[in-house]
Amino acid sequence: MPIESRPREVRLSSLLFLVTAVLALVMTLQSLLAWRHFEPAADTYVRMLSDGGFADAAAEPAGVRWDLAYTVAVTLGTALVCALLAVVIRQPLRWAQVAAWCTSFAVAVVLGCGLANGSATAGAKPEATSETLDRLDYDLLPQWYPIMNAVLGAALIVVVIAAGVLMLRSAVADFYRAGSRLPDDPRWASFLTQRLDDDPAVGQRATDERGTAD
Repeated sequence: MPIESRPREVRLSSLLFLVTAVLALVMTLQSLLAWRHFEPAADTYVRMLSDGGFADAAAEPAGVRWDLAYTVAVTLGTALVCALLAVVIRQPLRWAQVAAWCTSFAVAVVLGCGLANGSATAGAKPEATSETLDRLDYDLLPQWYPIMNAVLGAALIVVVIAAGVLMLRSAVADFYRAGSRLPDDPRWASFLTQRLDDDPAVGQRATDERGTAD
């Protein structure tokens, strides 16, 4: 479908879903990099605490491992789904509009929960007076990871919500309404009138198409 026949909100939402996919992929890659740091650090943590007589030495590393796995799964899934939506919503398919709403809400909630429930200490910068146990805890994740993950996660949530809100705008209603692209449908005429106000070239193109059909 020609770009000029799509509402501006649809084109912008498509772009934002693509940006969401890119941000999610970056988050996936950085989490995998953090995981490479985590595994040897976790082994050291468990060994040191086990030698010190701590019965639950593996509890903290297990929690951090779960956080990393959750982030990788959610962000990778988000990247794939949003990349697909960026293409699909450019077609006048009603289900695509509904899928965009649901995806936007679901991604914001699921990723937000992951960010809120992440480890509070792993990756923190140790102080000069920090004890050995605290240093082992801090070293479970790279120091750059918590802040980068929080910043990218917040940016992703804002972008994906904006993409979903654009799909709620009344300007896109006719584009996704069943049968609205039939030439004799008054809803299509209403849509063309609105597009003509935004871009006269759209109206000229529609007139030429009618003349060719006649």
